[in-house]
Amino acid sequence: MLERFAGAAEVTLERAAALAQAGNDPALVELVLSADAGEAERARALRLLGFGPAARVQVLAGPAGDGAALAAHLRAAGHHARTARMGDTAAVLVSPEVDRLPETWRVGVGPPVDGAGVAGSWTGARTALRFTGPHPADRVVNWADLGALALFATHVPDEAVSGLADVRAVEELSRRPYGAEALEAVRALCAEGSVRRAAAAVHLHHSSLAARIARAEAVLGFSLADPAGRLRAHLALQLVRLRPDVSGAGPGAARPPARRRPGG
Repeated sequence: MLERFAGAAEVTLERAAALAQAGNDPALVELVLSADAGEAERARALRLLGFGPAARVQVLAGPAGDGAALAAHLRAAGHHARTARMGDTAAVLVSPEVDRLPETWRVGVGPPVDGAGVAGSWTGARTALRFTGPHPADRVVNWADLGALALFATHVPDEAVSGLADVRAVEELSRRPYGAEALEAVRALCAEGSVRRAAAAVHLHHSSLAARIARAEAVLGFSLADPAGRLRAHLALQLVRLRPDVSGAGPGAARPPARRRPGG
């Protein structure tokens, strides 16, 4: 029995050593992303993963099942990418930084950092992931574009966001038979600033878009005719993504995973 255990351990250790040498060990990615890792061990893990000491590294976060496909896409585009599953979230380390991603995946994009700041990029990527949504314009969210919105994900409890009257109104509008087209009209108006420009953006006559806006206003309970109303609607559209049953990312997407030691 001892001989069998010894044989199994030898095979396991050989496999782990081969993975580490090839830079494919998910435990190395977990170590790099851990806020508790020391600077020396993080630098060593990055080196084993194939990232040079001067490399700028960016972390992407997505649903757990998308990590391998996203990493493969990045490698095909000329990036160096490594991925690991972190609970219900996929983490992808990539260098050089990503300029543009297709809307194939829902992705939170962390800021580009040096090796010492990778854990912070991971936190930013998970925060950005919470703001992704099913609409094509919401599928890729960059942490750098969130600005003050990031504070809602990190400092405002989920139940407080869920209790906001404007968030509840947006959810109510989405449940109406005409909700999808009304929300699309609101989104376009918030982005373009005027009914005519919004109508052109969504390829509608301005009177048709105005009618959809009026339907939305009746449910939202405030006017979208002025900048303050449009800002209020834009904020509600952003915050509704933090609702786990709406965004699909869930509140756990922004919580740090438990650390697993390499080889453990």
